[in-house]
Amino acid sequence: MEIEIHEDVSLREGDSFVMCTDGLAKVDPDEIRNIVQANSAQQACHQLIELSQQLDGGDNATVIVLKLTKDIL
Repeated sequence: MEIEIHEDVSLREGDSFVMCTDGLAKVDPDEIRNIVQANSAQQACHQLIELSQQLDGGDNATVIVLKLTKDIL
């Protein structure tokens, strides 16, 4: 596994991060962004997993969505 670390990233309220396994690979990135922006983190995870199962029911998917708020920053 390769991990990229970027130390010069500015984090702002409203930013979101999606961490996932390759089970989400068949989901279009724009669709992922739309789902994450339109839903709570928990709802987005559920919807993304359901969508990945519809597109490729044979692969499993793990999804974590993190949304930054004032409380986190």
